[in-house]
Amino acid sequence: MELQYQRIHELCAQLKLDAMAQVYPQLAADAVSNQLSFADFFEGLLKSEASARQIRTRQVLSQMAGFPAIKTLEQCGSQRP
Repeated sequence: MELQYQRIHELCAQLKLDAMAQVYPQLAADAVSNQLSFADFFEGLLKSEASARQIRTRQVLSQMAGFPAIKTLEQCGSQRP
């Protein structure tokens, strides 16, 4: 099983599926213990990858926008005269 995990991890790295490589062991264990179908397991993998990519995209776009600082609503309200 360890060899198979290593091959899966390498393929994920090659395909740039970083989140999938990280969550694969836990999702596989959950799928076995909950008797999930392969389709349910695979859907979980794809959802985790899509979510991670969405988060990374937001982070990159925020950095590219060049916002000076992230402020909370409370901080913005306290600056009013």
